[in-house]
Amino acid sequence: MKDLTARQVMNQRAPGKHRVSRNLYLQVTDAGAKSWLFRYMRNNLAHWHGLGSCDLVSLAEEVEALAATTWSARKWLGRPGLEEGAPADLIVYETDPRADVRVLAAPRRIVLNGRIVG
Repeated sequence: MKDLTARQVMNQRAPGKHRVSRNLYLQVTDAGAKSWLFRYMRNNLAHWHGLGSCDLVSLAEEVEALAATTWSARKWLGRPGLEEGAPADLIVYETDPRADVRVLAAPRRIVLNGRIVG
């Protein structure tokens, strides 16, 4: 599926959900109203979250807002992302906590700033 460009977003008139980027979609109603949607997966099901009217928020502003909730925020803050030698924080569990939350009480390994602390 090819992403829409800013010009295509402006010119899009066909009703439906149109992919702008990986999780950002343009929704066009039968009446021609346009709004932004955020698509995310949960339990292997697609969910949609409305982000507001295209009349109020530009494509550039939507992309910037979504980037702030991702690895792009680390870059903006001057922090490294997932790269060789970068500090890392993570917790390792025996099993998937989504299957049984009791596992959260007993982490197997805790890593802070790239060092094993537990």
